[in-house]
Order: sequence, then structure tokens, then C-alpha cells
Amino acid sequence: YKKLEPQIVEANNLIVSYAKSKGLYLVDYHSALVGDDGYMPYEYAEDGCHPTIAGYQIMEEICLPVIQEVIHLYN
Repeated sequence: YKKLEPQIVEANNLIVSYAKSKGLYLVDYHSALVGDDGYMPYEYAEDGCHPTIAGYQIMEEICLPVIQEVIHLYN
């Protein structure tokens, strides 16, 4: 997966730019999970790609407020 990191970062940047340009909600898991070295730490992804329970907990923390905001907006 480390070989793919530059492409993942590029793809994520394109997705973020597109979402912003269209006024879409976006949950950026990559920025929340990536370490200082640009890779997901072992504690968040033992294989470097698929989240562990700790990784999913981080994802939940950043995702729930966005979901709640969208639900509130449309109710």
C-alpha cells in the first residue's frame, strides 16, 4: 500500500477539491488517520490500509457530527 500513497493523496485532494467546489459535505478520513510520515499508523491500520477498531473509532468521531448536521438540515 505504501507504493500507492502518492496516488491516494492525489485522489483524496481531487475529491476534497471537488466536494468544496460543489458545496458538498465530505468526511476526510485520510487526514484524520494518517501519521506524520504520511502513512496510517499500525494502531489504525495493521496492514496499512484497512482500519482497525481504533481506526474506526476515529472515523466515527469525525463522521457522526457531519451526519447529525445533515440530518438536522433536512428535518
